[in-house]
Amino acid sequence: MRENERATGITIGEGIMSVRFAIQYFFQRIQRVSLLACCMLGFGATVSAQLITNDGAAVTINSGSTAVIYVDGGLLNQNGGTWDNSGEIKLTGDWTHNASNYLFINSSPGTVTMTGTNQQILGSGVTHFHHLDLDGPGTKHMVNTDIQVEGILSLDSAELATDTNTAFITNTAIAALTRATGFVSSLGDGGLSRQTNFANTYQFFVGSSAGTSRYRPVDIQPTNSSPQTFKVRMANVDPTAEGYSTTNKDTSLCLVSDEFFHLISRANGSASADIVIWFDSLYDGGFNAMAHWQNLPQWQNMGTISTNFATSPTLSNITVSGWNDFILPPFALANINPAISLSSTSDTICIGDTVHYTATPGLTNYQFLNGNSQVQSGPSNMLSISTLTNGDTISVVATDAFGCSGTDLSTIVVTTPPTSAFYCDSSNAPTVDFTDQSTGNATSWSWDFGDGITSILQNPSHTYNSSGTYSVTLIVENLCGNDTITKQVAITIVGISDQLDHAISIYPNPNDGRFQVQISHITTEKALFEVYDARGRKVYAAKSGRFSGSHIEAIDLSMHSNGAYLIKVMIGDVVVMKRVVLR
Repeated sequence: MRENERATGITIGEGIMSVRFAIQYFFQRIQRVSLLACCMLGFGATVSAQLITNDGAAVTINSGSTAVIYVDGGLLNQNGGTWDNSGEIKLTGDWTHNASNYLFINSSPGTVTMTGTNQQILGSGVTHFHHLDLDGPGTKHMVNTDIQVEGILSLDSAELATDTNTAFITNTAIAALTRATGFVSSLGDGGLSRQTNFANTYQFFVGSSAGTSRYRPVDIQPTNSSPQTFKVRMANVDPTAEGYSTTNKDTSLCLVSDEFFHLISRANGSASADIVIWFDSLYDGGFNAMAHWQNLPQWQNMGTISTNFATSPTLSNITVSGWNDFILPPFALANINPAISLSSTSDTICIGDTVHYTATPGLTNYQFLNGNSQVQSGPSNMLSISTLTNGDTISVVATDAFGCSGTDLSTIVVTTPPTSAFYCDSSNAPTVDFTDQSTGNATSWSWDFGDGITSILQNPSHTYNSSGTYSVTLIVENLCGNDTITKQVAITIVGISDQLDHAISIYPNPNDGRFQVQISHITTEKALFEVYDARGRKVYAAKSGRFSGSHIEAIDLSMHSNGAYLIKVMIGDVVVMKRVVLR
């Protein structure tokens, strides 16, 4: 076979290699076929064919990058065929691998370049490419097979459509994936997988041409250099279509993007990672949050983010740092409801006062309401109002640039000046109990008892030293004003013995010899109790300890004869006599 001759087909079998020209060459019993650039192909030589089929042979291309097999069609590998490629295989047709091996052996450092339009990678076996260069235009389809790239996957300007399959990049170098304008698209469980062992940014060039064409890559930066494996797929649909309803979200989220989402999984490793999702602010909208699907089920806010907004067609991005929950793969861009607070110069005012309200600044529109009635709407976050009545509720609905809103409210207390009133209880004179009965939410009280003594208690008690009529004045006040009332209080102070006489009672009386002597409203160090019969003989004597307010002395004369007895109670120098009857 001469240099640069074009054949209609090349078949390499275990027993024969035949090249079909107009004249057929036939070689007997070839156990191993080596295409040697320096020998068979020549330096930089090219072998051209419409189809190459390796039907079980071991093929070697061993002259570095200068040896090229150009297939103006497809390549089929089957029946255990192997390739040891140190050069380059270029093909315009489909790549089919139907052997159970990885096709390439001996860590072949060569390149497979797919230069055709809309080619396929298919077959029952998984090809382990070293370098795979998608040089041609259009889409390269992976049909019912995964692929593994151990060197560099160059997307160039092509779409690598994995369908439900996975393109694995096992080279941990940052630059193991390159592109011009190309991207990887996937469906279902398919995706782009990369192994990492650097704490640097690994790019996942993912997108989709289905429906609205989108290129929306993801960057993942592990927080340490331990071995990890991440897989990414961009789903170019509303998450609801794949079972992740955008209406199921936590209360902090305003909306979850219904244009597209990503499925990001960690197949190996345990390190957290920074996740960056890119988007086009013109076609996708603006976002200020990232959401992760939890098995509640609902979308949940991923927390603190950093944003980098750019003008389309330059892509913007959102970053979540140190993320370590990859149990479920769905991730989406989102918007949060803004946190709004409403403050006022006062929440307690007088009738006609002006209140100034201020809401959280920086949003695009503020709607202020009194109850359900709008008071003001526009870009200002401040409201001044002087027509409030007691119990009015001022609220604000603030909307941000993304159309999301937050709300807060404040209830106002409108106060009137108080009206002064009080009640006095002199039943325990000379001590009088005063009770405030003012209306109008008084906040301070000022009493003048008419004898030179004052108090600021709301409900005080006061003891007078002498009988008489006193002018008692109460002044009540709040922030809106004050009011005064004066009443006359008559005080009669009886003698000490009279007072003590009224304070002592006996019960039951008459009795069977067992009864009680009760002393009320008296404070003393001690009280003496003596009982005398009708002949004047002392039949009982006792002494109490100190007491304050009241005291009960239980007396038992049940062993004495029925009849009248005289009880003598002595407190200090005061003596009170009481009569009791036994029967």
